[in-house]
Amino acid sequence: MNPRVVTVAEREANHNHPIFLQRFVQAVDHYVVVFDLLEATLPPNSRERLAVKQVWLGREIADIVVTEVDNQIEQHERFRSWKVRLRSSGFNIPYLGGSTSPR
Repeated sequence: MNPRVVTVAEREANHNHPIFLQRFVQAVDHYVVVFDLLEATLPPNSRERLAVKQVWLGREIADIVVTEVDNQIEQHERFRSWKVRLRSSGFNIPYLGGSTSPR
């Protein structure tokens, strides 16, 4: 493969800390925003909202908070980690504007 463009869609959160308290605080900070957005976009008693909370977010939060880092399914990392990984693989990361700068 020789891609011209690669898009990475990743949460801007670090849920990989080996110390439980740090992982928990990071998760709370992240998921407070996620649940606020969910509340703002879906009616309180909608099936979709309930499904997102129980099926997707519930499992994800349990995985991040309860599971030891080495056994986690979810491995959210901040943009700076992705930037290093992508650059070390030969990718050029142009600045496209917005709040997350690759500089």
